[in-house]
Amino acid sequence: MFVGAAGDKPPPYVSVGLGVCAEANGRRTMARKERRTIGPVELTDMAYGGEAVGRHEGMVLFVNLGAPGDVVNVDVTITKKSFVRGSIVELLEPSPLRTSPPCPYFGNCGGCQWQHVRYEEQLKIKQQLVAEAFKRIGHLPTEVLPTLGMDDPWYYRNTMEFGFTFESEPGLRRLRGHRIVPIKECIISRREINETLDLLWECFAQDRMAEVIPHNAFVRAGDLLPPAVVGLFGHGEWPDIGDRMVRERPDLIGGVVQRKGRGSEKGRTLLGKDYSEHRLLSKEYRASIASFFQVNRLQTEVLIQTALGWLDPQPGQVVLDAYSGVGTFTKQLAGKVARIVAVELGPSANADARVNLAGVDSVELVEGNFGEVALPVERVDSVVIDPPRGGISPEGMRGLLCLSPARIVYVSCDPTTLARDAALLVEAGYRLERVQPVDLFPQTYHVENIALMTKVV
Repeated sequence: MFVGAAGDKPPPYVSVGLGVCAEANGRRTMARKERRTIGPVELTDMAYGGEAVGRHEGMVLFVNLGAPGDVVNVDVTITKKSFVRGSIVELLEPSPLRTSPPCPYFGNCGGCQWQHVRYEEQLKIKQQLVAEAFKRIGHLPTEVLPTLGMDDPWYYRNTMEFGFTFESEPGLRRLRGHRIVPIKECIISRREINETLDLLWECFAQDRMAEVIPHNAFVRAGDLLPPAVVGLFGHGEWPDIGDRMVRERPDLIGGVVQRKGRGSEKGRTLLGKDYSEHRLLSKEYRASIASFFQVNRLQTEVLIQTALGWLDPQPGQVVLDAYSGVGTFTKQLAGKVARIVAVELGPSANADARVNLAGVDSVELVEGNFGEVALPVERVDSVVIDPPRGGISPEGMRGLLCLSPARIVYVSCDPTTLARDAALLVEAGYRLERVQPVDLFPQTYHVENIALMTKVV
């Protein structure tokens, strides 16, 4: 059980009122669902999803913004057969794991869940959550190494997506719910993104340059100048805003793009370029608005070095990079092996990969869904696979096993689907050697993981 924190000031909490009754048209109606307060309850663990966990009268209790070691009274908002969910209304005894969150929006804004927990404890909790996923879901007790964290876990995100209030103010969604919390600065985002956020405030909230506001504004900051590219998602008309942003900050804004949605290929470039440019381990990449790219440059370099170290590429080998994206791992593998087959479905990512891998003769790009598209090889020596959050598809799992690699390095942002897929690979004749969590997302419950699987001979 975790224990925690003398003297630290607990984060602010917003009290939630109890359900009230109203008379309407002669009928007695319930304006809000009735709630109840329970406690005192000691919180003992953290759940994958960011909530603290306790028990009350035989029921599992999930609590927003709690910490292991807290003793609390809880406003119950959801009651199910086997669990209840709620928020703290009174912090009776704060955990020694607590710290004062530096962000004034924390507790209301949903961008972070764990600023109130000391960073060194966040790393331990993530290691424990990953181990629990492998034990509970994969039934695979295994060595989960200590989480690789950051020296400075702030101002790291290179990508953010902001919504807008009805008053045209940019911000982020609430911790619970869909309403937008207006924010002036996000202290887990790179400073270039916060400077771009200032421009969004000027254009939309202050100067009202558009009658129709975007659904979302996507901002990605690269490592080459000018660093930021902005995507405005929606059906409005915003050509003057692109000109305004680039004119005011030519050192910051490299391009402004309009798209119908985050992954849409349809749209137009209002000004400049529709991609950002990044540097990972001395190699340069471009990533378009619609392409996935990791949000934390320093920790992505740690991820690449660890994953490819475990892959142990050798001259003469054939390697598969499945769900290869813009070529993040493929480009780092070039020159280390004889042949690389990179498989990616997304049109935007494939277009970026062709640019990023131009001149690399040992790479064959295959456009299509891994497991469904034909490959130019029947066997490979090893595989690095980095699927989306849902894990490897059934078709992808069959395709992977048909290739019969001696070594699989599985990179995943979701320990639950990683544990599920690792169990399937063990059933098919692989050994789970070890798992390495890498903290790409400080102050949140998210964690990237690397698992090494070797074929049993």
